[in-house]
Amino acid sequence: MTLSSARRYLPLIAAVASFATMWVFAEHPLVWKWMGRPNEVYPEFIFLIFGLPAGIVAVASGLWIACAPHRSGGRPRSTKIAQVINALAVAICAGLMAFALWAFLNRA
Repeated sequence: MTLSSARRYLPLIAAVASFATMWVFAEHPLVWKWMGRPNEVYPEFIFLIFGLPAGIVAVASGLWIACAPHRSGGRPRSTKIAQVINALAVAICAGLMAFALWAFLNRA
C-alpha cells in the first residue's frame, strides 16, 4: 500500500472501526455494567443518539474520500470538506470511546 492509497483509505478504515464500536456500545449495556449499574442511568442512549449518527457520517465521508476521483493536480474541494467532516465525526466517536474507557477503568 503506497502512501497515497493509505491516505485515501485510512479515513474509511477509522470510520468503520468507530461505527462498529459505537454499534456495540449502543446495543449492549457494557458501559452501564462497568459503571456499577446505577439506577436511572442509561449510557447506551448517549451512544445511540450521538455515537451512531457520528459513525454513519464518518463512514459516508470516508467512502467519499476513498471513492472520489483523484486528479494529479490535487484533490477537489469537496474531498477536502469530506476530510474535515470525517475528522470531526471520528473525533466525536473517539470522545465517546474515551468515556467507555473511563467507565471500564473505574468500574465498581
